[in-house]
Amino acid sequence: MGEPGPADRLGGGLSREGEAPLSLARRAGLRALGAAALAGSLAAFRADGTRRPGADGCGPVPGDSPLGAAQGDLEAAMRPLLLDRATGRLTPDSAAALPAWIFSPATKIVGLGEATHGTKEINEVRAAIVLEIAARTEGPLVFLIEDEFVRAAALDAYLENGTGDAAGGLKALRNIWWKNRELATLMERLRALRLTRPDLRIVFRGVDMQDIDRILARLAEVAQALGAGPAVLADLSAVVADTEAYASAATEMLKVYARRPAFDYAPIVAARSRALAALARLRAAFAAAPGPGLSARERALHIHTVRVAEQSLWRMDPLATANFVFGDDPRVKAWLDGIAAPIAAADLAPGPWDARDGAMAENAEALVALEGPGARGVFWAHNGHVSHEPRPEEKPAGAFLRSRLGEGYRAVGTEFYAGSFLSAPGDRIRTFNLKASPPSYFANAAARICRQAGMLDLTDLSGDLSRALARPFDLHSIGGDYDPSRRPSRGVLGEQFDGLVFLRNTSAAELLPWRPPKAAGGA
Repeated sequence: MGEPGPADRLGGGLSREGEAPLSLARRAGLRALGAAALAGSLAAFRADGTRRPGADGCGPVPGDSPLGAAQGDLEAAMRPLLLDRATGRLTPDSAAALPAWIFSPATKIVGLGEATHGTKEINEVRAAIVLEIAARTEGPLVFLIEDEFVRAAALDAYLENGTGDAAGGLKALRNIWWKNRELATLMERLRALRLTRPDLRIVFRGVDMQDIDRILARLAEVAQALGAGPAVLADLSAVVADTEAYASAATEMLKVYARRPAFDYAPIVAARSRALAALARLRAAFAAAPGPGLSARERALHIHTVRVAEQSLWRMDPLATANFVFGDDPRVKAWLDGIAAPIAAADLAPGPWDARDGAMAENAEALVALEGPGARGVFWAHNGHVSHEPRPEEKPAGAFLRSRLGEGYRAVGTEFYAGSFLSAPGDRIRTFNLKASPPSYFANAAARICRQAGMLDLTDLSGDLSRALARPFDLHSIGGDYDPSRRPSRGVLGEQFDGLVFLRNTSAAELLPWRPPKAAGGA
């Protein structure tokens, strides 16, 4: 984690290759300093892994706890999460303290959220939970990530047969926040586990569907893999043409939208309808194609690409996009409301405004089911996507999964008190620092325990603590374009998550060396 434990503080050799050997006096001095540091560190820790208030940077939180008399109950309920640095796994006591529902065969998918992208400790503790799930899983484990379905093949090949490396597989993903050292290390450890347990199948799948150009390119590859004939390729050309027409019509409508006059929505619907009809023909042709040498599972995975293309078309709907990007602006909201009635009267239904999260949930469920009845999934995404709290207009993926799977879907969110993280407002990646969370945040109460990392089982609350947590709290929910002027997320913890991982302090994730993809048409 961000604050090393006593055994971590003396890591590494006393000299490194290329450096002059240390003198005996210097070595003796370092040994004495190391012994003093170790003694001081041990004194900073209680037996249960918590830090003593005021010790080693864990100062007292000012003011009264927002939980009042239930603060002591919170300390008893929040179990410590301690990591073994050598393995990245939870210590045996911490692993044993995780909620039983995480490992229950009845739990098909566990969502593992993050309060902010680009945070080292959040990545590390989620990785430790993934490793624990993998170690206890008998059937296939599907690692589901908030990234493009069509960009996950490289990491899947690495986990399956060691092709390439973890860093290269992560660089193939679209989301910059996944291209970090912590996730690369997790992939390497999952690959190592796969080698020690040949019976355990671990697959890597993206559940997002926004990269329409890549999706269409994948459809061409699918046609070839299935041995589809010229008629299928002609249909593929029709899909490309109709998708381009749809995108063009959507772009024009958004230009009109920027000036907010009346507009004609019918061309968008017509272009989308043509593209969807072509995709339906493609699906039937792919299902009937010979597919030489393909297993039923491989064929089903290929054919699922058609569904992802359909999802992407709905996600491209300009009205849904306008709501997603500008929906917080009351003027835009009024404009959207004003045009909704005539569009509905003309039977020109726009795409659902939560099309992306609905698609991610559908893909997550389908991709786990494709691996067989014993398969389980872990869904690595932002808190805002793993949450199972239904919202009036834009349901998160977790809410879709909870409505479909019931308690077969469980959500674990994360929260932190203070620290640094990466974000990219204006497409420029920067490190931001947040000071102590004020009393309106749940983190203000959790930080008073003075534990660097802990897990709270929100399904097992009672008494004063249950009543105290029945009211809403502010929560950090920071995306890729951090804006300190935005209001925090606010909600009742138990309505959003089944469990919550709390980190007292955070530090920015270490991104892998990365070069953005070249623009379309580049050499």
